[in-house]
Amino acid sequence: KTMHIDILVHVCDNLGDMWFATELAIHLAHFDEDINFRFYTDDCGALEKFFSLQKINYPIFSQWLWHHHNHCETGLFLILFRSDFDISYVESLPIGINTLWIDYLAFDPEIAMLHGKKHIRSVVDHPIIHIVNSPLGGGLLPSRVVHDPSQDEETRLIARQAWQRHLPYILDIDIELFSPIVTIFSYETQKHIQEMNRLDWLILGFAPIASPQSFPTWSWMLPYILIDQFYTLIGLSDVAIVRWEVSLVSTLQLWTPFYWDMYKGKGGWNTHEFESFLSWMSPSFDACNEDDLFQSYTQSSRVLNEQWYIGPDDIEMLMTEWAKKVFRHAAKRANERSLIKTILTFV
Repeated sequence: KTMHIDILVHVCDNLGDMWFATELAIHLAHFDEDINFRFYTDDCGALEKFFSLQKINYPIFSQWLWHHHNHCETGLFLILFRSDFDISYVESLPIGINTLWIDYLAFDPEIAMLHGKKHIRSVVDHPIIHIVNSPLGGGLLPSRVVHDPSQDEETRLIARQAWQRHLPYILDIDIELFSPIVTIFSYETQKHIQEMNRLDWLILGFAPIASPQSFPTWSWMLPYILIDQFYTLIGLSDVAIVRWEVSLVSTLQLWTPFYWDMYKGKGGWNTHEFESFLSWMSPSFDACNEDDLFQSYTQSSRVLNEQWYIGPDDIEMLMTEWAKKVFRHAAKRANERSLIKTILTFV
């Protein structure tokens, strides 16, 4: 019997929300091909463009059309991220349909404790279960790994060349065998990267944020790429600088050493979540007997978030075998819980 899952996703000022929503649907469909999806959003145009570019085909509706559809066959209702949703969406569902509110990525143990509990906006006939997107709570969204991260150098070069050939545009990059790659998926930091010898900088974004003349000699601004190509690139990179949600989680699970360049709001960057992330990472440094490396990583991460500065020593530190060992350990811990398996328990 076909099951229907309705997903309500609010689109903010970036692609992270849409990326998460599409990846969530792809993973759920992988477990059961008889699942149909309907997306409701406050930005149909953005979501439709994203789906088209990613070659994903799911029906998309304005969130205002929610009340015009028949939800009797809905098996699961997922609300992504924003907690200020219209409660009438839930109240109009037939009684008995499981409703989950999936929170933003969190490393804070106090937030993780809310996992599995009723959301504060629950009503008597329609409980809303709080699902915490966290390695400490409901687990993380899995990464669709498309290569073996333990491959030798020759295989790694072949994979890099294959990745380049499958891009939807010609990229004038000559990736040599021993030339390290640093990938930046972070906007402001693009303007502050430093000249570093023997490094290829691959900078992801829709358009250049800074003048190309301000970039190091060996740097390229990449146009939009497919999600699978992004996963491959991160896996083939020696170091990554990432942002939030899917980019951070994917990089963590691909074993690639990285720095987390957090979003800056009106009050600056979230220092509490930053410290929670470091606390979560700490056991991996301890397990590898790398206390000194942890202190250096903490300091470099703090400077990056306070000043958007990243220097040669910061990058080279993560290219060591000791750093790779730490991030492999962290990746294994991150994969201990799966957000998809958590959600499927409510189906």
